[in-house]
Amino acid sequence: MTERRAVLALVSILALVVAALGVLLYAIPAPTSPKPRPTPRQAPAPPVAEARAAPGGRVSLPRPETPAPRPRSMDPNTKYALNDQVEQVVTGSRAACLVPYVDGLPDPVELEFVLDVVLVDGDVADFGIRVPGGEAVPTLVVQCLADVVWGLDWPHFDDMGPETRLQRTLHVKPSTP
Repeated sequence: MTERRAVLALVSILALVVAALGVLLYAIPAPTSPKPRPTPRQAPAPPVAEARAAPGGRVSLPRPETPAPRPRSMDPNTKYALNDQVEQVVTGSRAACLVPYVDGLPDPVELEFVLDVVLVDGDVADFGIRVPGGEAVPTLVVQCLADVVWGLDWPHFDDMGPETRLQRTLHVKPSTP
């Protein structure tokens, strides 16, 4: 009988070990293999002629083949130097051109002007002036502004993108009451 008890004890221990292994296998999750990350699919852009939708409907915009270059940020010293030069233009043009123009209007009122400068590869390439209200700037005023703008010695500005634009808004009040 002792032999029988020993076999029974051994079978019981073996059953407990198998049960414990089963519980462990069930309780511990199996290692998962990492899912492969999907690569961005770059479908060819549909020709613009095919990108039609119902009036007011959504139209997908074609993706460019090469991404646009990111604009570089301007060095703070360069930004200060550019703003300083433009401030000289603003001060000079206000005194020499814009105040006399506003004072000479039949009914002098405060006018708003927008002066903009365009730099290409760090060099001043263009200046412009406009009145947001839509009034035309007279030729004599434009010529006066051109004399002020191009009369300055414009330096080369390092650390600029291929094209940089700066706008300055001017409010000019008549000097006479």
